[in-house]
Amino acid sequence: MKSIILCAGFGTRLNQITQGKYPKALIKIGEKTILDLLTDNLNDIPEIDEIVIVSNNKYFDQLKEYGQCLDTDKIVTVINDGTNNNDERRGAVGDIDFALKEINYHGDTMVLCADNWFDFKLSSLYSFHKAHNGACVVFGKQENDEKLLRAGGVAVLGKDNKVLSMVEKPKGEIEGNFAVGPFYIFNSKATSLFDGYCKRYAGDHTKIDAPGNYPSFLASEETNCEVYAYDIEGYHCIDMGTPEQYEKAQNIINQTLQIGTK
Repeated sequence: MKSIILCAGFGTRLNQITQGKYPKALIKIGEKTILDLLTDNLNDIPEIDEIVIVSNNKYFDQLKEYGQCLDTDKIVTVINDGTNNNDERRGAVGDIDFALKEINYHGDTMVLCADNWFDFKLSSLYSFHKAHNGACVVFGKQENDEKLLRAGGVAVLGKDNKVLSMVEKPKGEIEGNFAVGPFYIFNSKATSLFDGYCKRYAGDHTKIDAPGNYPSFLASEETNCEVYAYDIEGYHCIDMGTPEQYEKAQNIINQTLQIGTK
């Protein structure tokens, strides 16, 4: 299995923290960067033999150098998607497709977005994937806040948390209340469909930009791919898109450290 970490965003909303000098993946949460925390988590999954970091052109040299120092026995490959600004972005789905082609791989893949802090184990996500016969996996939790539901993916779940349908950033009536986060496991059948999906929606950036659009496609009747949802109730996952969310993550970590010292 490979892991693709998406780091090609330009982090414009966090410029007051990064000053545009480094990517969000290198922001520190507690004592470690997001990229370090992701790597630590991936180290618990021996089946993953390679970590593929997708960068843009602006931060490629930084991430390539940083990737050489990551504390892992896995192969670390840093690739440049060639974009220089937000207008040129390939989008998350486009970057996954780009990465798969760059490494010439269409097997089981864990996809992570390097702008989220979380406190659950990725090894649990992988175990859930294996327990469901290698099916595709999304994660999330029940959510009743309409604003939060409209900000990401929303899934309708059936027996054993099978995803019956999913919509990314719903605009009309919301069906279901399982809010899906931006980490996924795609099996070989799902990864083989990326190229066709990206060609079909080449002129529709909304379908290529947000990563949740692809598992929504997989959960449709068109693909016959089985997708299951791993419930992280009781854990945190925070999108580090704004300074306020960054501060929220820092506060949670500080509180945890304080509890641990009592």
